Amino acid sequence: MPATYTFDVFSSLDGFGAAGGDWTGYWGKQGPELLGHRLEQYSQEQRMVFGANTYRAFAQMLASSTSESEVRDPWVTRMISLPTTVVSTTLTEPLDGLAGTVVSGDAVDVVARLKQESDVPLRSHGSLSMNRALMAAGLVDRVQVTLFPVITGQTGLAPILQSAKDFDLELIESRTLDGNIQELIYRPTLHAGELFAPHGINYPDQDPYRRPQPARQDCEDQMQSMVGSAPDLDVAAAHVVLRDIDDRHYWLRRLIDGLWIDLVRMRD
Repeated sequence: MPATYTFDVFSSLDGFGAAGGDWTGYWGKQGPELLGHRLEQYSQEQRMVFGANTYRAFAQMLASSTSESEVRDPWVTRMISLPTTVVSTTLTEPLDGLAGTVVSGDAVDVVARLKQESDVPLRSHGSLSMNRALMAAGLVDRVQVTLFPVITGQTGLAPILQSAKDFDLELIESRTLDGNIQELIYRPTLHAGELFAPHGINYPDQDPYRRPQPARQDCEDQMQSMVGSAPDLDVAAAHVVLRDIDDRHYWLRRLIDGLWIDLVRMRD
């Protein structure tokens, strides 16, 4: 079975991962239940996955922190001690601050391979753009949102799901911490309107993106034939081929998205 992958993120009520102004870490709302629960979660065996920007941010915070800094909270100390994969084409080893291994390449390819090879669950805290791409590729099994009771409409930074695709979410776990912080864990599924149907799935005729049109249908038949006749198709190579197709046609881009999801699932 592939390892599970959790996208773990902090958020304000209006969807920002951080804030400027006079807001502090955790938006100043942390309490003993939150900190204890985070330490319990990160005490379990798992592998962290970060993008280069999040790794750099952690390294800078650690370098400038004191023993009283929030970046030295016990759960953070535990997190940065865990085995870590950093996906980057610019960073090199050794890494400062984290016990990490740098893997160069496309994050989708790297994480698809990790899910097959890892003996422990995978988790990523932050790394927003990378995790949005992984969600679009169907590689994120759980989205864990810790929702803090603040609205930062004027000072919010790092919108969590900006430019993300549409997803249906199944709530599989929830809890309240310190009376007003919500932890919500969802199973994401790419919304039907976001991609062409995977093999064997039929969508309602009234959906305009599923109603066959001659040119689109011809292309879909050819592409589905390519996938069906090559069950061992290398995902990375297929990704290059699909990206090279003329993306000026809106419907073709949607088809490519759907076929890319199929290819990842075949690899899994």
